[in-house]
Amino acid sequence: MLIVLFLLGLIGQTFSQDFLVWTEPATLKVFKDSEPKLGKSRLILQSARNEYESGQIVIRAGANTLKISQVECTPLNGPDKYLIPKENISVRLVAYVLVRHENRFYPDPLPPFRPCEIKAGENQPLFITIYIPKDAKPGRYTGKITVKFENGASVDIPISLEVWDFTLPDKPSCETAFSIWDNSIWKFEEVQAGTPEGKAMFDKYYWCLVEHRISPMQIPVDVLSPEADKYIADERVTSFALNYSDDVEEMRKRVEHLRKKGLLNKAYFYPLDEPVTKEQYEELKRRVEKIKSIDPKLRIVSPFFRGPDFSNETAYEALDGIINIWCAVTSYFDPQKQLEKKLKGEFSWWYVCCGPGSPYANFHITMDAIDHRILMWQQKKYQVDGLLYWGVNYWAGTPDPWEDMATVKDINPNLYGDGSLLYPGKKVGIDGPVSSLRLEMIRDSFEDYEYLTLLEKLAGQEAVERAIKEVVTDMTNFTKDPATLQKARAMIAKEIQTRMHSNFIGR
Repeated sequence: MLIVLFLLGLIGQTFSQDFLVWTEPATLKVFKDSEPKLGKSRLILQSARNEYESGQIVIRAGANTLKISQVECTPLNGPDKYLIPKENISVRLVAYVLVRHENRFYPDPLPPFRPCEIKAGENQPLFITIYIPKDAKPGRYTGKITVKFENGASVDIPISLEVWDFTLPDKPSCETAFSIWDNSIWKFEEVQAGTPEGKAMFDKYYWCLVEHRISPMQIPVDVLSPEADKYIADERVTSFALNYSDDVEEMRKRVEHLRKKGLLNKAYFYPLDEPVTKEQYEELKRRVEKIKSIDPKLRIVSPFFRGPDFSNETAYEALDGIINIWCAVTSYFDPQKQLEKKLKGEFSWWYVCCGPGSPYANFHITMDAIDHRILMWQQKKYQVDGLLYWGVNYWAGTPDPWEDMATVKDINPNLYGDGSLLYPGKKVGIDGPVSSLRLEMIRDSFEDYEYLTLLEKLAGQEAVERAIKEVVTDMTNFTKDPATLQKARAMIAKEIQTRMHSNFIGR
């Protein structure tokens, strides 16, 4: 074993138990029985400034159970003595949830590191995330992560980080609308609605999403509250829902309040979800009429997954003149029709939920990690303005999300993780939500979107199309190879830097 470790480039002390260590990209799900990748002994990352970049260190126990007791990080040393402090490096365990119909454990929850045991012959990944500050110097950074074991052994994993010479904006370039289910918070975090503790916990979920470049649909206070500004005026928040009311004057108060504050452009009404029947369409029209009596230009969304069941029209025809945020499920999405709506001054969004499944991209636990990341490349390809998602913590359908992530059993008992991208921290001693591998991939996808948007500003639409073509062909054909995606990102970064440098020289 010592010979194998030497070949891996890992230097440790005396080993009383055998183990292997290697690295993997974040965009890969490592199972308990995934095969080792010999020779991958260094964590190699590339990133812009103001970006979170992740990778995985995988420890495999040998013939005996192995316990990781501690993980230590050094600062990252960069050009001109610039340091990325170790506080910018987070170490999380990759935990597993059982997918019962496959009888297989899938990697998903990412609780903060705590000492843990690895069963003989099994893998335990560590999810390493580095935040690159806005003022970081471009160039190469180096450091290391030391993993210590209860038996006294330890191993160093070198980190090599290349920081590119451009910065991602705080303000996202596309809109998002992800729903938080407050009842799930009250139940699983064991706090009461309407109490200071309950509001503080909702805040933790709210800001967790914002930190992942996601705008929650709901804010924890009325928009008329003096507290509302800290939620909706934050430049990282692109949009939020206004509650529909049959009382037009109540809605008008909130609309005019937001107009005075210059925040009305972020607001939208969501009066009815996925209309299909004649009754649903009639109710949607009735509610929209009330909303438009305040201002016919107010933004209105009503997501759709098929046409009405009482006519031969498509949803694009049936909803014309009713909504102005066109939000189709990705499998029903019509690129040409949505572009036509956008050219009329309306808005093009889309969404995923229980469907579509593979070969489409979505956020289901049983999909490949790259499937959670690819949607924003497709969104840029089809010039879609926003992404809506129905829930980040829908746990009504499960007794315990940590043990059972089949969240929508009434729709599909074999669908895992739908409407749930977070885990309640209470069970594992965390005061707030615990992220998932899927949510980290989604943030990475929004960062990819910023790369493409910056490239578009500097080099035009054709350059963006060339870049996307390396990763995405259409809605059901895209790369499954993390290396291909990373290579495309690096090519985009290189062109961004070249264009920015040329523009600077040309001034």
